[in-house]
Amino acid sequence: MFIVLDAFPKETILTPTAVTALGAAILYSIYKMNRRTRTRVKDILKRFKCAEFSPDKDYEITRIDTGMYFGIDTKYGTMLMASTYDKVFKGMHFSDFSGYSCTGNVITLKFNDLKFSSFKLHAWNESKCMEFAHRLDVLLSGTYRPAKLPTTDFRKHVQQVAMAS
Repeated sequence: MFIVLDAFPKETILTPTAVTALGAAILYSIYKMNRRTRTRVKDILKRFKCAEFSPDKDYEITRIDTGMYFGIDTKYGTMLMASTYDKVFKGMHFSDFSGYSCTGNVITLKFNDLKFSSFKLHAWNESKCMEFAHRLDVLLSGTYRPAKLPTTDFRKHVQQVAMAS
């Protein structure tokens, strides 16, 4: 901060106190915008939860900073993919899930749907990506079956909530 002050002529009114105050104001503005964005994204995601979609914490990736979300309710086999910034909200059943691939911290989810064949998520780092992928391997094994079948069409529920947002 004081190095920046040396770049200005000595006659300039900028003082260390003014530079500090300006820096603090900028940091506070960034903090408030980030907090508002987090609240907005969390509120949007809450709207999609219903009786047949209450995702397990171990099967969720939430990136508030990028507005990305993926969650699986293992009891009903329902899945939600959301990108609040791209306005993509998609609900599916686990039977539509065909696999995934991990490259670095990016996990690409693949689906048996011509119009929505994949969804890319950014995990925090490569180890988190691989950890999540190993959990998906358990679900993709032949032994996993949802405990209950959904009684409503989760896809339609997601579409209706997305249109109302």
